[in-house]
Amino acid sequence: FDEALAKAGEASRQIPWFYEAIALEGRIWSARASSFAERGEYGAVVGAVRKSEEAYDRALSIARSDDSLFLGKAKSLLVEVIVNAEQGRPTEVPFTKGLDVLREARRADPDRAETYTVEARFRWQRASDLDNSGRDGREELKASIEAAEEGIRRDPKDIRNLESLSMAYWYLSQQETNRGADGEPALRMAEDALQRDKAVDPGSSIIYRNLGAVHGIRAEGCFRKGADPRPDLEASVAAFHRAIELDPYFIQAHTNMANALSLLGVTQYDRGEDPRKALEQADASLAKAVELNPNLADAWDERGKVQNQLAIYHHEHGKDPLPS
Repeated sequence: FDEALAKAGEASRQIPWFYEAIALEGRIWSARASSFAERGEYGAVVGAVRKSEEAYDRALSIARSDDSLFLGKAKSLLVEVIVNAEQGRPTEVPFTKGLDVLREARRADPDRAETYTVEARFRWQRASDLDNSGRDGREELKASIEAAEEGIRRDPKDIRNLESLSMAYWYLSQQETNRGADGEPALRMAEDALQRDKAVDPGSSIIYRNLGAVHGIRAEGCFRKGADPRPDLEASVAAFHRAIELDPYFIQAHTNMANALSLLGVTQYDRGEDPRKALEQADASLAKAVELNPNLADAWDERGKVQNQLAIYHHEHGKDPLPS
């Protein structure tokens, strides 16, 4: 990163009107912010995002009509929204700023599909933040769906918008169910979107992550109703496993698979079956997640719950619970 920044800075100093070199500085700082976020170095993310914004603003002062500059700036702000949502910090300021920047991008080029991809992600993350803080995020999810559909209309083969569409629908289904509404229609729409996803890119790890989420939501519904959730849980685990095969560094796939395995273990325990294999696999998935990002508080918390469940089983069966 440092060498690339030095070269980009030197190019912009030698040719001040060469805004592409300044934009490159913005992209490098944005990539650095993403790298900090992936490693759990959250304190460094905001500073890198601000540096990225500053570079893009300097480039925009030269080339206001280049929509890619607005889009690059918005992507940097999206990193801040994601990190703030994950850390329980407010997302409203970078979210609002990001949407304003995307409006400018659309004015510069109304037909660019990627602009809608980024908006769909912004709105999904905002919905997640609202949901995690006890507020209703469904309207933002519906807006995320609209943005993804708008992007698909402009480019039906853009896998990013198709992925965003299935993701927004399964999350909407989950929120509808959690608030006492019928989540099944949204879940069916998620499944339909996933079929469209597979037709475009059957090797996308995000598709399999979304498929795992769909099965997981169905399993949770079965669990609440007293029906057998195991078939959907097993399908969920298989989908997350495939996502990890395609992208071993996909942290969310590791944590999502752990959640499915944990619920499978609880179900087996409640039915008098041996839950150890499922719980041990859940623990291994969480261990991998915190290896990739040691600052994942939720993963550490979930790992403690899984190990506690293992300890209870060992104690009840006359084995030493202390190792768990």
